Amino acid sequence: MLLFIYTVKFYNITVRNVLCGGRIVTRRTKSWLKRVVPSAP
Repeated sequence: MLLFIYTVKFYNITVRNVLCGGRIVTRRTKSWLKRVVPSAP
């Protein structure tokens, strides 16, 4: 049972890190696109 709780906690942290990392990457890509293509949304 304790192992299950640890697994869920680790999974949640990993998912949060991936989501936050994805958001940061998306923001960087958008800013880079704006620099390269001024008409990009």
